[in-house]
Amino acid sequence: IQNGSSVSNVGVVIAATNDNLTLSNIIITQNSIGLYAECASSCTVSKNLFISNNKSGPAGGAGIYTEKSNGLTIDSNEFTGHLINSAVIFASVLAGSHTNTVFSNNSIHNNNGGNSMVYVVGMDGGNFTGNTITQVDSNVLTFSNGNSNITVTDNTLTGSNRGVRVVNNGDLTPAVNSSNISVHNNNLSGNTTAGVGVVSGYTGTLDAENNWWGSANGPEHASNTFNVGFQGVVVSDNVDFVTWCTGEGPTGCGFAPVTTSNPADGKFSSIQAAVDGVTAGGTVSAVAGTYTEQVSINHNL
Repeated sequence: IQNGSSVSNVGVVIAATNDNLTLSNIIITQNSIGLYAECASSCTVSKNLFISNNKSGPAGGAGIYTEKSNGLTIDSNEFTGHLINSAVIFASVLAGSHTNTVFSNNSIHNNNGGNSMVYVVGMDGGNFTGNTITQVDSNVLTFSNGNSNITVTDNTLTGSNRGVRVVNNGDLTPAVNSSNISVHNNNLSGNTTAGVGVVSGYTGTLDAENNWWGSANGPEHASNTFNVGFQGVVVSDNVDFVTWCTGEGPTGCGFAPVTTSNPADGKFSSIQAAVDGVTAGGTVSAVAGTYTEQVSINHNL
């Protein structure tokens, strides 16, 4: 499907009244937007090739663009050659505009490095899993305002500026923070700015335990004193990254260099944090390595 015949040069339109619809095994190219998707419920977009949809028009340059959807599954597609916009855009003016979303097993590569590969606004309930996304000078997954109840699992999000970025870009008025986003079992190595970066616009601490950061010593952060200088990619503040995975895959997940016996199974990235957290009668145990810190003990162990 190419050279969309609508006024906006869109290749395919899923209307807001459509449900139980499947779009599969199609090459979609040379449109302003490959697919404009507004699904009422249970729509599946699978095994398509979105390539070089770069014609001018509103939101032109996106493989998929949607402003409202429920039960939209985007699975096993390839996105490449989009040079003037993000490959996939979940746009919105209201929180909760996208519900029950699945974005899985997609390949995104060789697009415009100046934009996020997947840009998400106003999603309540989403699962991003099994995707392989890489793009130099890009942010792989950007969650702007009003996103909640989202899991990012088992993806390869590498070779970019940030693997996962959370930011307040002012997409909703008034601005609504994102919350309850979890990031687990992903390969986040090779991102130059951060594997996970909470820039602004997030309520609480983002749960990013059990990811591969490019080193068995975990990500680079001031609170991680284990083998400083031999750590993986940076992680920002307001992110819980302990425990982590010790091998690519990821494998060896659930590792922490410092543990306590009381509280049982306490896991930490520095000796000081463990000392501060252990209760009387407890034990602090540290695996072999170099810890760059000064430890102060100011209570009974």
